[in-house]
Amino acid sequence: MDSGLLALGFLSLAAGIFFAANDPPNGYELSVYTETSIRFWVGVSVAFMVALFVTFTAGQLWQRSTALLLAGASTVAIAGLPLVRGYRFYGSNDSLTHLGWARDVLSGTTEPETLFYPALHLLTVVSHRLTGLSPERSMMLAVLLLTTIFLVFVPLSVRALTDSYDAVAIAVFSAAFMLPITNLSTHIHAHSFTQATMFTGLLLFVFFVYVARSPSSALSITPIDLLLAVVSFALVMYHPQQAANVLLLFLTVSVVQFVVSRTPFGIAEPIRSQRRFYVPTLVFGAIFFLWTSRYELFFSATEYVTTTFLQFLLGSPGPIGESVQSQGASLSALGAGLHEIVFKLLFPSLVLSLIAATLMLAALTGRLDGRLGNRNAVVLYLTLGFVPITGIFVVYFVGSISEQYFRHWGFMMLLVSVLAPIALYRLLDGLSGRFSTPTLRAATVGLLIVLLPLALLTVFPSPYVYMPSQHVTDTQMEGYDTAFTYHNQSLDLVGVRGGPYRYSDGIQGVAAAEEEYLRGVTSENMSRLPETEGAPRYLAFSQFDVEREVGAYQGLRYSQSDFSAVRSQPGVHRVSSNGDVELYYVSSSDADSQESADGDGSEPAA
Repeated sequence: MDSGLLALGFLSLAAGIFFAANDPPNGYELSVYTETSIRFWVGVSVAFMVALFVTFTAGQLWQRSTALLLAGASTVAIAGLPLVRGYRFYGSNDSLTHLGWARDVLSGTTEPETLFYPALHLLTVVSHRLTGLSPERSMMLAVLLLTTIFLVFVPLSVRALTDSYDAVAIAVFSAAFMLPITNLSTHIHAHSFTQATMFTGLLLFVFFVYVARSPSSALSITPIDLLLAVVSFALVMYHPQQAANVLLLFLTVSVVQFVVSRTPFGIAEPIRSQRRFYVPTLVFGAIFFLWTSRYELFFSATEYVTTTFLQFLLGSPGPIGESVQSQGASLSALGAGLHEIVFKLLFPSLVLSLIAATLMLAALTGRLDGRLGNRNAVVLYLTLGFVPITGIFVVYFVGSISEQYFRHWGFMMLLVSVLAPIALYRLLDGLSGRFSTPTLRAATVGLLIVLLPLALLTVFPSPYVYMPSQHVTDTQMEGYDTAFTYHNQSLDLVGVRGGPYRYSDGIQGVAAAEEEYLRGVTSENMSRLPETEGAPRYLAFSQFDVEREVGAYQGLRYSQSDFSAVRSQPGVHRVSSNGDVELYYVSSSDADSQESADGDGSEPAA
């Protein structure tokens, strides 16, 4: 029966992917969820249900392992939907700039070492040259590969810290929650910090193997030492800010080992027999400093964070959580609130964090299962490592350093993704004397069935969380390319909110970016364009802008009438339109100036 269910699960997943792949987008899609064929979601749902049932009921190990493979494949299918659906690109802000950097590296315009974090761009170039895919789809493939690394190495990390198949099984599904992705400062699209967070799953696994399984007497360089150094270097290349988080964790480990070796702490007895982590920490720190000290950005960011931290210590941190307050006001204007968005985005994270907290408390009080020996020490390391990371999160939040605090939250959720399955397994093991095994497994499946959809519903931004999809269409790229190529170069080209410079980055490359594309038009000026400062000039906007403002943001800043007013006011001429991107020439309010710019007084020269 279980074999038949597995066959059904894989067939359902394959059918869902087939239907999604044969349903390409017809234009900009505001939500990946609602625009993807319902048959895909049915197929993935059946696959997940089969995976859950077989994982926790099958009697044979190969069947349960195959079920976990099915669960992982289903998660990858969801994460890879932009690729499966045939999107031109996915990621409309930072992602387009990353795409531009990849184009520059590919063309030889920019040397990789001049970039602060070149790894994602190099992986895109390698993907492009190996597969022949376009740079856009190569970058999307690179993002999916790094997401898969997270999905694989979270369960492997749990395996390195336990001897329990059930804990690993829970870890496969907790990894499917993709807790580090919040759509606040971490994203499923090309975003170097997020990809660095996903890649950190591999580094943590190597760290766990080094500390928990390497012989304590090893003095020579072993393959695991070399692997740890290589992966550490790679993480710095993906994003130094995430590398700083891990370096802080490694420093905590080294400090704990040093202190415990000289003091009689009973709860940390397993640490005494472990291999010291001093040398890997020094190597990682040297790599980090040698790379980051080459860039002015490192020193300016360090100065800013240090200043904020000192203000926090002196009791004058400034507006606390300013960006959260601002977003809360915006959500209130939409008839929602922070409580709703916190529930939608963070509820699964908070539940698993509470579960992980029980394990941390047990580690601090010395109540972990003694049979696991030095692997208990690793749990203690992660527990103590939460202290400085949480401190940074608080300082960033109190100092209102943009939304950077949610970057650190993403790293904390990576640690929770490892700790929560271990905690849940131990909790269930502790209840095994009171309840039967089928009852406990049914409760576990029930918890996962409730939390998994809630988590996967927020992997992609959508109106469900008051955000637009990051879908970039063929017509957007082509329309902006036409606008950049044929508009009068002596006049500004502006956009809605910010200027269209992101598209300039993605299409022309960052090295060729023009400062004129940095400016935007406010909603108040949309109906009086010829009278505003800067005319004559050009205005470009796409269906993405309209759907974002009217659909996702419900007209909070720009209404449908604002966009309609552009087409109807005197002195504004439509130069081009491909059904997605519209380019307008805005004359000045002076009629003579309009005549000279238009040539014949009716149509502007492109």
